[in-house]
Amino acid sequence: MADKPLFERSEKTLRFRVIVIEGSQNGDAPHALNIVRSHHERFDGRGRPDGLAGKAIPLEARIVAVADALDAMTSYRPYRGGELSLEEAVREMRRNAGTQFDPDVIESMAAACERGDLQLAQSERALAPTPV
Repeated sequence: MADKPLFERSEKTLRFRVIVIEGSQNGDAPHALNIVRSHHERFDGRGRPDGLAGKAIPLEARIVAVADALDAMTSYRPYRGGELSLEEAVREMRRNAGTQFDPDVIESMAAACERGDLQLAQSERALAPTPV
């Protein structure tokens, strides 16, 4: 699998996740699983797996997409230089409002940050390796 392009590998992984999720139907699971399934959709319709756009994407999935991206941008990842500050991440996400993200969800998240209701956990920075 290592010789395949990254996009092709991630596309296969995403399809696998969708198949597994659809196979787990119990109680409230269908609604929750639909959120998981749809959180990689983009507001402009260029996302995966169904190419949903705008308000056709479940609101909860639009919220999870923003939360997931915020976590990815502000957390240590060994495959990139460094994490962004909360302010930098909010700026980047605002830049992508209306294309990747729901503008209303972005503005709600940004307002929560500005009020101080949304802050980064201190432990996030503790996970990054210490420079030697």
